[in-house]
Amino acid sequence: MKTKICVVSTSIKSGKGGISTALVGYQQSSVLNKNSIEYLCSHDDKNKFKLFLSVVKHIIFDRKKDVMYWFHCAQWLSLTRKFTLAVLAKLRGHKIFFHFHSPIIADYFESSWKRQLLKVMLLLSDGIIVLTPWWEKQFLKYYPFLEKRIFIAPNPLDSELLIAANTTKVISSSEQVKILSMARLIEGKGFQHVIKAMSYLPANYELHIAGDGPYENALRKLVDKLHLNERVFFLGWVSYEKKSSIYQQADVFCLPSKYDSFGMCYIEAMAYGVPIVALNYQAIPDVVPNGKAGILCDSSEPEEVAKAILQCCLHKVEMGAVGKQHVLQYFSPDKISRGLLGFFNRIKGGSCKR
Repeated sequence: MKTKICVVSTSIKSGKGGISTALVGYQQSSVLNKNSIEYLCSHDDKNKFKLFLSVVKHIIFDRKKDVMYWFHCAQWLSLTRKFTLAVLAKLRGHKIFFHFHSPIIADYFESSWKRQLLKVMLLLSDGIIVLTPWWEKQFLKYYPFLEKRIFIAPNPLDSELLIAANTTKVISSSEQVKILSMARLIEGKGFQHVIKAMSYLPANYELHIAGDGPYENALRKLVDKLHLNERVFFLGWVSYEKKSSIYQQADVFCLPSKYDSFGMCYIEAMAYGVPIVALNYQAIPDVVPNGKAGILCDSSEPEEVAKAILQCCLHKVEMGAVGKQHVLQYFSPDKISRGLLGFFNRIKGGSCKR
């Protein structure tokens, strides 16, 4: 009999967070789909309460026994929703797995009361999933009881990214060099540092900022202040379906972020052969091989970021090729899913098909 796995998360593909994009690879995995998989949307931008109640009803009235609930968690509101649902699922006798995606979790570790609240959640779980070795180290530092109940599962490529990594040809930078920065427009993503770096780059370098968010007005004012209006362009939010063309036009992807638990955008860019400029910070070195598929800066100082951009443009073909091979080797959806199912099997007792 197939084990039933219920994936509880935000809306897949249409949401604006990294979880929404990261889950596409799992949804398309042939390995994962050998099992009975059901995707339950606990919230989206428009229907938070209604969708949450629908998952509550599903847990209460689903007659299937011994289901594995795989909860994808972000910040406190998301954690509270998932914890509430997990308690219900636990009372029904099901296995509970929490998959942590938010960079803000690192801040919770530094607060004693938040750390204790998180501990309550972790004690309820049968296992937890983290994105990189850096995250595993942090969780075990504060919660050593998780040693046999923690698994590293990086975000996987989706089918479109797999095709790109296998087929897209990396070409040298064009005369008009295009730098791409794409993410939610919030302060922690480091867009301001990329804009300031433009003052240290030749006039044929232009910056394309893709995304929307509360920091947009401040970024536009900074562009005006630095007289960069003819070199910096705001593209607005780019849908999942339109990302491909944006990456294919880019020469360098630059996001010196301090607000990424993984950085789905980095493996997307590498899949298209675009070198990365990012920070040598927290989990990012687990995702981007420094000096090989891009350059990880030790600071976000504009001059340092600008130098890294110039180096990536100079070595675009070599770095782009390495990036493509890197994502194929480490972020294959079937490889990651196979390991994840092995973890589920160990915890549950061995009934998932791999």
